[in-house]
Amino acid sequence: MRFGMKEVANVSELARLLIIVFLAGYVPRRGDDLAGSLEGFLKPVAIVTAACALLLAQPDMGSALTLAAVAAAMLLVAGTRLKYLASIGLLSLPFLYFMVMNVDYRRRRILAFLNPWEDPSNSGFQIIQSWIAFGSGGAFGQGLGESKQKLFYLPEAHTDFIFSVIGEEFGLVGTLFVLLAFVTLFWRGLRAAFGAPDRFGFYLALGITTLLTLQALVNMGVCAGLLPTKGLTLPLMSYGGNSLIVACLVIGMLLRIDYEIRRDDPVNAEVQWARV
Repeated sequence: MRFGMKEVANVSELARLLIIVFLAGYVPRRGDDLAGSLEGFLKPVAIVTAACALLLAQPDMGSALTLAAVAAAMLLVAGTRLKYLASIGLLSLPFLYFMVMNVDYRRRRILAFLNPWEDPSNSGFQIIQSWIAFGSGGAFGQGLGESKQKLFYLPEAHTDFIFSVIGEEFGLVGTLFVLLAFVTLFWRGLRAAFGAPDRFGFYLALGITTLLTLQALVNMGVCAGLLPTKGLTLPLMSYGGNSLIVACLVIGMLLRIDYEIRRDDPVNAEVQWARV
């Protein structure tokens, strides 16, 4: 049986955004506690852990791991001691191993990632068909709408594996263009963060930018066979109401931060951005 990430009505996209907004408001007010005491560090970690636990219960392990990574990045930038974050990561490894190896479909995803040709018609089917899509695209692709893999062979072609369809229809040139677009988004998001008029705007822009680019890299890595299948969408490109709405919402937040920078001090904004 071929396994894939089914479309399920969930609130994981919105939940991750709300946690980022929470951390963006919490960190500036409690920055000294984060940097100076274990108790101050454990308070936001408890909130993030609770959110991740709810995502795992959904089940949505991919969203839980990306949320944990984004939260860790925000806390590290806020001054949290690296040894605290490293300790949490090490303590989480046995739990993650249990969650992966004791759940049948997750275990099969890991085994398929390690050797998809061992079971090409079952657990390895997705990644093999994704490779075929990239190979069929060549350098310049088959043309818009000419993908064959999306019709009968590639599961979840409109969501999880949309990047494979882009590779087949637009070739290596198209995939490099998409990658460059997300690199540009990451760069401009950091510019907005460093130019933000307050610390809330800085951490909000940082969290949003990290979330979008990390999710994009995971999705593209899955399609290329560099990561196990996770079921994460490609922001702004994959089909899906929740994903698209939240992606547009966070892009709007970044644009608002950019507007605030230019409105308050347009000359100084250009000077600050020139340093990034």
